[in-house]
This record gives sequence, structure tokens and C-alpha cells, in this order.
Amino acid sequence: MTAKEGREKVLERIMERHAASRRKLVRRSIKVGIALGVIVGVLVVLYPYLQVVWHTRQARVSDPEARKAALQWLADNNVRSATDIFLEALNSTRGEIDIARKALLKFADPSIVPRLLEIWKDTEAKPHGRYKALELVADLGGKEHMDVFIDPLAMLSKGWQSSYDFLNMHADEETVEKLLAMLASGDERQECAAADALRYIRKKSIVKDSDRVKEVLASKLSSPMMKVREGAADALIEIADEKQFEHLLRALDDESPAVCRCAAMAIGYMKPEIALKAVPKLLERLLHEDGDTCTDAANALIKIGSTEAVPRLTEIVKDRKVDSFSRVKAIEVLKATSDPRVLEVITGLLREPDVEVASVAATALIRIGDEKSVGALVDALRAADSQELRVAIAYALGIFGQKEAAPALMEALKEGDTELSKVAGSALIKTGARECAPELASMIRNPEALCEALKELLRKEGAREYSEQELAEIAGGGAFMVRREALLTLSKLRTVSSLEVTIEALTDKEMRIREEARDAAIQLAEDLLGQKKPGLEALRKSLEKTASEMLHEEVGEKLREGVGEAGSFDEINVLVFAVLRRLDRKNKQDHDDLVVALGEAKQAYWTSLLREELTGRGVSEEQIADAAGALKDYVQNTFLPGEPPMTMHRKIGEELKRKFGLQEVEEDEPRRE
Repeated sequence: MTAKEGREKVLERIMERHAASRRKLVRRSIKVGIALGVIVGVLVVLYPYLQVVWHTRQARVSDPEARKAALQWLADNNVRSATDIFLEALNSTRGEIDIARKALLKFADPSIVPRLLEIWKDTEAKPHGRYKALELVADLGGKEHMDVFIDPLAMLSKGWQSSYDFLNMHADEETVEKLLAMLASGDERQECAAADALRYIRKKSIVKDSDRVKEVLASKLSSPMMKVREGAADALIEIADEKQFEHLLRALDDESPAVCRCAAMAIGYMKPEIALKAVPKLLERLLHEDGDTCTDAANALIKIGSTEAVPRLTEIVKDRKVDSFSRVKAIEVLKATSDPRVLEVITGLLREPDVEVASVAATALIRIGDEKSVGALVDALRAADSQELRVAIAYALGIFGQKEAAPALMEALKEGDTELSKVAGSALIKTGARECAPELASMIRNPEALCEALKELLRKEGAREYSEQELAEIAGGGAFMVRREALLTLSKLRTVSSLEVTIEALTDKEMRIREEARDAAIQLAEDLLGQKKPGLEALRKSLEKTASEMLHEEVGEKLREGVGEAGSFDEINVLVFAVLRRLDRKNKQDHDDLVVALGEAKQAYWTSLLREELTGRGVSEEQIADAAGALKDYVQNTFLPGEPPMTMHRKIGEELKRKFGLQEVEEDEPRRE
């Protein structure tokens, strides 16, 4: 064998060993890959289980935040195997208890009811958890658990809501028999719980149609135990009839205000012919020192509606020694009585020194609804010293909406009190007194004179001397409110002449006035466009003049000074296009006329900007004139609603460049607004 052959054989053996090593490495890699795949697959399969195990363990750790997060995860993922953990959580912190309660309710597993009852009966457990456990029993339990819910432990505690829900769902004749037995037990807690339970289910036929149940309850109105009397009286509300009337009448004299209240309510629900006999007693209860008893007696008298009570009620409301609350309740009863004597009685109370009584009397006249009282209300508005009373009277006059009240309401609007101005303005709108429009316009245009009037008023009414600075500050605040209310009132009176004043207010120095003016002007313009041709023509002329002046002079000047966006120009644009949209639906000729008028005003403004842009750039006067003519056509035909000035300026520049080749117009440098 030659040396060459020997080298070749050695090389072959090396190659074979290398190939064998590679095959072995590949087989090993495949095995490792398979093993890793199996491991990953097992982990993927086991991951949900591992998550449950992890969160289950976390739900029992000492860190409350970790426990709460783990419980929330178990609840969100509907892990039913965690039922025991949720039951344990009912004796934990409040947040965990709420999570556990929602989760157990979602599982709806009735087999956990015995364990829930154990938690409820465990007086050492967390109170919040015990009541949540009782709620769950009410949701998951059945009729066999009735004894739990008619037990005083549940009925006379915070668990009453659960008892109420359970009784309404499961109570039957057998339940009623158990409750009657409890009422006869002689045990105060048992009897109170039974009365409460019957109160919860009194609208069920098994109670309201049972004479036996009602008689037993009526007999308990004379129980020596006050709580039992209160529960029995409450249970008779809405279901008592003539057979229980005498019991309830005697109960009106009970030493417990709660018994008196419930007896009055029960009598109020009876037929009027039966309840009439209780009117004298109810009138006495109207003077009761307990406010709730007084209120329920008044409500019962209103339901009975007897005119026989009017003389005594009149005595009560006129007697200044009687408590204000009782007098007010007597007025409420009177206003619900259809007796002609009532109007004179209540009208006479408008001059009462007791402001509360007089204010209630003013609003009571609304319920009576007799327009004869308007004159008395007007006189009272001018004579009253109390702002609270004046607000009540102004509100009443607004409801009546009579024009004779307009002058007095105008006086009230001027006074500067925030609430009074607002109510008087709203009332003035309802009177529809358009003859007030010029005076309102003057108030908006001349705030300085108004400030002086306010200062004088403050000097007259002030309890102390005000410095000039204090007067100026107070008057200034009042002036703003009065001007604002005058503006809103003027706009809603819907007079054609008021539009010009409203538009003027768009450039008021007070920002809040400008904001109100913007909204008011849009609404006013749209409302006025619903009028007939003469009103619409006046509106068109007003808009043409005002818009032209403002756009060409004042707004143009402000824009050139760089006042900024959202100025008067945009506000006018909003108004103009609100008008155009409405006109489009009304009359095409009017629409076209207004488009022309507004287009001319805007074209004049944009032409002035164009002249500034082109002057000194080698453009002749003849070219400028041609450009202005083209600009007029462009504005008339292609002006888009709502476009801001910068966009408009750029489009005009583009159009002029296209038509006239005026390269000097700088497209990318529109005038700053």
C-alpha cells in the first residue's frame, strides 16, 4: 500500500467517525427536543391547575391585599372548587366578604346553606359577614328556612332586608299562622318581629283580605308594650277598614309619636266617608310637637279633603303663636281644599312677618290656580323685605304668566340678588311681556348706570356702612348677574329688535356675557325665523347691518391686532350659519337674499385683507380690482359653513393664484387670527 492510499484510508475513517458523531448528536438533540416538548406540553396542560393552586394558597396568606387579589381572581374565573375559601372569607375583612358573597351567589349552590346558617348564628363572627351570609340564605334557601327569617334575631336587626325579601317570596298561610301565634306569645321581641313581618307582607292577599289578621293587629294597638303598638299600627297602614277605625282613632292619642303617625296614615288610606269622623282628632295632631306626626296628620287631612276643616285650619294659619311648621302644614291642607274661602285666607298670608309662612302661601296660590291672586302677589313682591319671600312670589308670578306682573318683575330683576334676578327673569319670559324689551336692552347696554342703582339700593338696605370699594365690588357682581339675566330674558322674549342687542353683546368686555350672548343669539335667530315675512325682513336687515359693521371694522381690526382665535368673528359665523340653515328650510328667496347680504359683508372684509396682501408687491391697481371682483364671486359661490378665517384666507389665495397667476400671494403665510 502506497503512502497516498494510506492517507486516504485514514481520512475515510476520520470522516466515518465524524459522520457517526453527527448522527449521534442529531439523535440526542431529537430526544432532548421531544423531552422539552413533553415538559412544555405538560406545563401548558397543568398551568390552569397550577394557577388555581397558587391563588388558593394566596387566599389564605396573612397579607390582606394579596388575599383580596387572590379571592378576586378565583371569583372572576368562576373557580367552584374554592367554595370553602369563599365561605371562610365571610369572616374576614369587609372587602373580602363582598367578593365572597358575589362569588357564592354566582355559584348558586344550595348545598352551602347549612354552613351559611352556621355563620349567621355565630355571634363571634364578623357582623358584616353574618348579614351577607343571611342574604345568601335568602337567595339560595327555600321555604323550609322560614323560621330563620321570622325570628327576632333577623327581623329586628340589620338583617331585616333579607327577611323582607324572603317573606315576599315564600310567605303563605302557614307563615301567617306562625306570625299570629308569635303575636299572642306575650314576649315583646316575638310580638315586634311578628308585627314587622306582617308589615312586610301586608299587600299580599293572605294578609290584606284576612279580617282575622287585621283584628289581631288592631287589638295590639292597646298593648302595654310601646314597640308592639308601633309595629301593629305600621302593619295596618293601607289595609285597615271600618272595623279597625275606632282602634286607630284611639291610637291618635297614643303617647308614642310613631303610633300617632302610623294611625294617621292608616286613617288617611280609608274611604273618606269613614275617615271624616277623625278630622277633629287629626286637626289636633296637626299641632303635635313631633314634626313627622304633624306631617302625616296633614297628609291624612289632604286625602280626606273635608271642607268642614277649613274654619279650624284658618284659625291655625292666622295664629302667630302656633309653630311655623304647623302653620305651613295647615296651608298645605288648605290649598288642597276646593273651598272658595281658601283663596282669601292664603292671599292674606302674603304679608305675614313669618317669611316661611308667607313663602309657602305664595307657592300655595299656584296650586289653587286662581288668577285673581296675581294682583295680591304683585303688591306683595313690591312690599316684601325678605329676598327668600320675593323669590317665592316671583316664581309664583311666573307660573301664572300674567302680563300685569311684568313691571314688578322688571324691578325685581334689576336688584342684583343672584337668585331673585334669575327667578324674576324666568318669570318675565313666561309673561311674554315684549314691551319690556327696550328696558332690558338698556340694562344690557348700560351697566354703569345699573351699578349706580345697585349702590343706592345697598346704601338703603345695608345694616352697616359700606366703603366705596366694597360697594363697587358688590355692585359689580350684581351688575353682571342682572345683565346676564336681562340678556337671557330678552332673547327668550323673541322680539326682532332684541337680536341687534344680543349680537352687540357678542363683543362685550365681560367674557361670561359673551358666552351667554353666543348661545342666546343662535337660539333667538332660529326662533325669529319662524315668524312671518315682516319679522324675517327686519331680521335680515338687522343682520346685514350688524354683521357688515362688525366684520369689516371691529372684528377686522381685532384680527389685524392678533387678538387670537375664538373671537367675535367665529361667534358671528356660528350665528350666521345657524340662520342660514333655518332659512334654507323656510323660504328660498329669503335664504338667497341673506346669503347675498352676508356675502357682501364678508367679501368687504376679505377684500381689505387682500389689498393689504397685494399692495407693494408689483401688482397693479387694475389687477387688484379684478382680484376683488373674482373674490366676490368666489365668496358668494363657494363659502363653506363653519370654515375658520385661516382656512378661508388660504383658499382665497389659492383661487387667486390659479386664476390670475399672482405668485406674490403667499399661500403658506395666512394672516394670524
